[in-house]
Amino acid sequence: MASGPDIGQRCGEPPSPSWNLSGQSGRPGTQEYVPPRPPDQLENSRARIRCVVRSARSAGAIDTRVVRDYTRSMRWSGVACALLANALAAHLAQAAEAASGVQVEILVPPGHPGYRPVISEAALREDLAAFTGSACDPAAIETALSPRYRFLGYIPSFEITCLADGPRLRVRESSHTVDVITFDVADLSRIGVEPNPDFEERKHLYPVPPDAPRALLRSLLLTREGDLYNSERYRADREALQKVGYAVAFIPGAPTPSSAYPPGAYLIQSLTPHAPGTAIRQRTTNYLGGTGSYAPRQKASVGLLYEKEDLLSHLDRLTFAPTYSSGAGGDLAYVAPMLASRGEPHRLYDLDMRLFSDFRHNRLLEGVETDERQTGYSLAMGTRPLRLAAPHSLRLQIGFRRERVSLAETPPGEKGGDTDRVLLGATYEWRHTYRWPNLSARLEPSVDWVVGATGGERIFVRPSLDGSVHGRFPAGLEIDLHMFGGTVDRMVPSFELWSLGGATTVRGFREDSFLGRDLASLQAELWLPFARPVEVVVPPPSGGDQNLALTPVEPRAARLFKLALFLDGGYLSGTTANTTETIAGTGLGIRFMVPHRPFVIRADYGRGLGGHGGEWFPYVTLGYRY
Repeated sequence: MASGPDIGQRCGEPPSPSWNLSGQSGRPGTQEYVPPRPPDQLENSRARIRCVVRSARSAGAIDTRVVRDYTRSMRWSGVACALLANALAAHLAQAAEAASGVQVEILVPPGHPGYRPVISEAALREDLAAFTGSACDPAAIETALSPRYRFLGYIPSFEITCLADGPRLRVRESSHTVDVITFDVADLSRIGVEPNPDFEERKHLYPVPPDAPRALLRSLLLTREGDLYNSERYRADREALQKVGYAVAFIPGAPTPSSAYPPGAYLIQSLTPHAPGTAIRQRTTNYLGGTGSYAPRQKASVGLLYEKEDLLSHLDRLTFAPTYSSGAGGDLAYVAPMLASRGEPHRLYDLDMRLFSDFRHNRLLEGVETDERQTGYSLAMGTRPLRLAAPHSLRLQIGFRRERVSLAETPPGEKGGDTDRVLLGATYEWRHTYRWPNLSARLEPSVDWVVGATGGERIFVRPSLDGSVHGRFPAGLEIDLHMFGGTVDRMVPSFELWSLGGATTVRGFREDSFLGRDLASLQAELWLPFARPVEVVVPPPSGGDQNLALTPVEPRAARLFKLALFLDGGYLSGTTANTTETIAGTGLGIRFMVPHRPFVIRADYGRGLGGHGGEWFPYVTLGYRY
């Protein structure tokens, strides 16, 4: 233990090297502590201690006023934490006491011994704790609980009884179960439904031929036999089958005494006739649309999109997409799906062939503004394992790309060139949209490997990872996160470097604000209802009450249009100026979800933050929807 200071030390003399303020190593103490000394040395000790303290401060010792302030703040923090803990414990005890009289019964579908409810009994009891005693109102309880199920796509029904101890709730979490998934109308008798001869004619549907890839069609469905009927999942299943020329219809069955859930069926039908002699009704195989975008440096770009389906074989597609900004460009693509086996396929293959001429206006490369054009062709083969169960989806791809880069103005020491590239990639999707929390995620790793180069090009490897997460909340709020990162393994021409700034990385900056080898960016968005989601009222039957289970959780316009608040951040190292840059931007925008297609139109107005920012820029882009 270090000895105490010499209290007889004169002001201005340095303190002893072994002097410790607390008398114990590592523990702060009070400056007014005086080690035991003979009585004559204790006289005027307080004044001398002040002298020692001043000497210690002048020599760089610890300022104990900070220690005292810290100790005082910690005491008050401890008192505040104790009060908060007591208040929280009292609230939890009160809630537990209120919920003790609440009775909840969740009806289990038949054949589900380990059934996991959509909303747990504990969560329902907690919600019902506010309706105990005189506050018990069956209509108010249904109004509070029904939107939670309908938000996830379920149509519940409730039996509510007000008792002395609290409400008693009996809930059926969906209107039906999907007991049968079939291609044959005759199988509907299993749910007590007689085939309707006018059904196919009225719905413009046709029987599925015997040689159809039935295992493939089943694998495209998110729904499995025994699942609860879910309107959101049904919508996704319909869109998935329509892409390959088929349709699914939900057929409700008659209630049975053995189950609280009425049975239902998925009936899969074809959108085109196959039987000989069947009258052919023309199906739309042509699609004509438009594209457009705007960026601060590249300015406006417009284009057309033409698609022709069933060109050479069933389900193939030819796409022609010309574009124009200050120069013309375009893309001609042919995509054809193929099965590994017609009888019991395990994988779905697709062949993708493209001719392209991509024009980028007004790039900024090493301080030189120039137009860039990439021309060439690509060939890719993709595969999707069909046995991967929902909610997971995976697609793997390998391809070859021949590309020529030409520049209108070349930076010093650089020029365009030709490359041969091997492209490796994957797309993984995960949907957790039918239970809480409502989330979906998408990951797209890729590797761009240049195996041959001429002219001003170089051989290099450029891996990247593109990811997004989307979440929805019952109040109409949504969150959207987009992450991107990539690197280049060696020095390359400036037009092959990663670009920081713009609609895909950090809004509030022009494209090509910085060019470098190692890039990381994050875009965080909060989506708000563009208009307040007013409760849509379904007119009740004559003399009846409104059925809240059938009332939409939000209007269609509130679902398609959103107001977005965003905050972006980006990091780039190995820049052309041999620096490391970190930038951020913020702003607001509008989101429009394209009906029946997995796209969202984004119109943003962003401002750059920090020393490099300070300006506002508009952006218009078309992106992938969750």
